[in-house]
Amino acid sequence: MNSPRHEDDSLFIPKKRILGASQINNRIKKLKPSESLEFDMVRIPSGNESMSHPPSRIPSLNGSNNDDQNIQLDHRLSNIPKPKLPIKAITSEVRSSPSYNLGSIQTLLNKRGPVLKPTSYHSNKSNNHTNLILNPIFNIEYYNDQEHQLEQQLNSKLEEFRRIDNEVSELRRENHKFKKRFEELTTKLMEKSRRLINLEESITSNVSNQEKLVNIDIQGFQSKLNNELNEIEFSLKNELKQSYLFKDEEIEQKILELEEQVEEGEKELGDLKSSKLNLITQESEQLENELSLTLTTKQTELDELLKKVTSINEEVAVLDEQLSNIKQRIILSNDENIKLEQNIVKIESNMNNFNDTKRELLRQISTLDQELSEIKQQDATWESTLKNSSKEFEMYNQKFIKFENQRRIMENSIMNYENKLRVYIKTSIPAQSDNSLSFNNKQYQFNKLFTANESTKSIMDECALFIQSSLKPSTINLCTILSGNNDEQFVSAAISHSYQNLLSTFKMQPPSSHVSFSFKSIGIKHHQIFDLLNSDVELSQEDIDTSSWGFPLVPSQPMILDPNDEDSKRQFDQIMNSIIHTAEEMIQVHVITINTNHANLIIENNLIFVDITKLNDDEQFKSMNKFTISNFTSNFHDKVFQYVRNQCTSLCISNLVENDDEQLSQWLNTLQTLNKLDQPKK
Repeated sequence: MNSPRHEDDSLFIPKKRILGASQINNRIKKLKPSESLEFDMVRIPSGNESMSHPPSRIPSLNGSNNDDQNIQLDHRLSNIPKPKLPIKAITSEVRSSPSYNLGSIQTLLNKRGPVLKPTSYHSNKSNNHTNLILNPIFNIEYYNDQEHQLEQQLNSKLEEFRRIDNEVSELRRENHKFKKRFEELTTKLMEKSRRLINLEESITSNVSNQEKLVNIDIQGFQSKLNNELNEIEFSLKNELKQSYLFKDEEIEQKILELEEQVEEGEKELGDLKSSKLNLITQESEQLENELSLTLTTKQTELDELLKKVTSINEEVAVLDEQLSNIKQRIILSNDENIKLEQNIVKIESNMNNFNDTKRELLRQISTLDQELSEIKQQDATWESTLKNSSKEFEMYNQKFIKFENQRRIMENSIMNYENKLRVYIKTSIPAQSDNSLSFNNKQYQFNKLFTANESTKSIMDECALFIQSSLKPSTINLCTILSGNNDEQFVSAAISHSYQNLLSTFKMQPPSSHVSFSFKSIGIKHHQIFDLLNSDVELSQEDIDTSSWGFPLVPSQPMILDPNDEDSKRQFDQIMNSIIHTAEEMIQVHVITINTNHANLIIENNLIFVDITKLNDDEQFKSMNKFTISNFTSNFHDKVFQYVRNQCTSLCISNLVENDDEQLSQWLNTLQTLNKLDQPKK
């Protein structure tokens, strides 16, 4: 830091001082013709101008004046200030400073100054020694002001340069101090950690040594007591043997005393052991407490040092990140420049090969036009064949739909004629063509078998005629029993599609028939009844007439359904989804009542859905076995199945996709038993 200050001192400009006449003469003699008065802007007038004016009192600038003329200079010339430094020295020093603005100096130097008149002599011989005077046009104050401004600018820039240099040196010193402080902290941290490790090792070694010493003392006391006890036992045994030979009251009394002494010795031994153990525990606890205190204090100091180190590392990381960002920006700019150069080269090559590429593209376009015309011709032929095939497909599809409807009508009429409980099964076991399957070397026959990939809509389409019969003008009750796996989506879709088939059949009937729909939903759990449409409110079984029992007589809240309103259908689906998606294990019974006004008579039909899928397999088997018995109890659960067994034409749909072999065998046996049951006569 001393070297810059020394350089600054060398650049120091002294204050202005007044020059004497002899000094001015010596200065003027040393000046070259191009450096007169150190101002390049001074202009020498022509010869005509010098003749028209009186002789000037300013000395000649060509250096040819003699000593006599220099002696007669006016005393007023001593008021002209001498420049503090030569102009060339000042400009060279200023140019070496990076913070100085050379433009402002150049603009000031480029300004045109006043005209300097050459000297002229009078023709009078009496005045041989002419006096030099100043021409009033030569304004010395103007140059003084310019010089003063230049000096101020130069001083300000030099001060700014010194200030910046001092700041840089301060920053370097701070950086050096910071690095030195960081190294000291790291060394202190290492010393602290080594001290802690040594302290921990010394404490553990002292504790272990004390424990060993205490154990050695305990073992010594035990050995001594054992030896004394053995000696006492040996002496007592000898005396006992002698006492067997003769009896003496004194000896017996001594024996009792000795026994008492033995007991006292044992008590003392126990007390000694307990006192030693207590002493060991107290000392160990005291050592642990001291160790924990020292460790906590050292740990806090270590944490503080680590925090300081982490803060320093974070600052270093921030600086590294900024440096990496700058480097990344430079790399990206270089990459962009390379890409631009490559694009320029590519564009130039494309411009050079423009005619060739144009010819090649025209040739490719012509070939593509030919291919396009061929494809259009093929497309026209394909469209004609597609129209023909679509017509054939529609014709065959209509025939297939007609065939399916005829098949369903025939199968439904056959099942109505057989008057058995219908059983439809969805399973992953491959079925045969006659709706039979083989499992565990046993043959099972059912009304319908569906594969595991069969959709719920296709299953319910097979049940459409069964469900649509509830719209006939005759009193009929239909029941669909949903059993098997607990698949809420399957149950919800089955009820929704059934209601949709019912509405589509109703819309195809003549508008003269007046039909109204209503809906009820109840839940049965542990012989309790809940109204699922009324926030699961429990219903009282006392209000139910068991003599003429039926679902319409259950005092639950009904919901009116409008078959001509789409909003009513959406509301029904939403309510069904919210009811079915409950986690409680219960039997859910959903009843759609159809009231038909036929010949001024109201005919009531009920479409019932009994959902037992939320029960486990054993409970489902118990519920389904109730169809095979004739004696029912008076509880509501049995009343439901008695009503379904005796008053309804039933259909059982079982979803058995996710069952294991043992459960599947039991399910197939139970469903085959149900399939053989007779339906109530219509």
